[in-house]
Amino acid sequence: MKVAVRVRWRNAAGSIAVLVLIAVIAYGLPAIDRLLPAEQRIEPGQRIEIGYNVSVLPPDGARLDVAQTRPRQGILTLRIRDVTLWLRASDYSGTLGDALSQLQEEMERRSDVRVSLSTDWITTGQGIRGLRGTYTASGRRGHYAVFVAYGRRVDVLTRGQRLNSKVSWEDIEGCIQSIFFGSGM
Repeated sequence: MKVAVRVRWRNAAGSIAVLVLIAVIAYGLPAIDRLLPAEQRIEPGQRIEIGYNVSVLPPDGARLDVAQTRPRQGILTLRIRDVTLWLRASDYSGTLGDALSQLQEEMERRSDVRVSLSTDWITTGQGIRGLRGTYTASGRRGHYAVFVAYGRRVDVLTRGQRLNSKVSWEDIEGCIQSIFFGSGM
């Protein structure tokens, strides 16, 4: 009888230990995750890799959105005051015009986005010419740009700008012009 009672207590203790472990995983890890900062300060002058051997020099005061950045997928998300600057690099074998059309179509698939079809040229410090335009969504305005070079494509979107935002296109243009396509893969 004493052996059976000891076995039951051992089984009960093991079950309780498993329940405590599950509780720690279910509640403790998310609590720890919430304590970690979602944004990371970027040192002035620090070049950041977007992916696919493409990098950018964020403006002073920019913060890296750690939760939304995916370097292995070629996605970099920066916060500049009240604006999100989203950059995506990928392999690409088409033309700049095709890349622009694809980006505009991707944006317009969102129900509240209205893309201006008027575009103009923008050139990186490296001499790579791209196309840029504007869009509106739910009372906010944004800018987009696309570049194609060396078998790669970079899409740029700004999001979150209120129509009276303190961040202007000129504030972001320097960052976009700093996009650098490294040679080789």
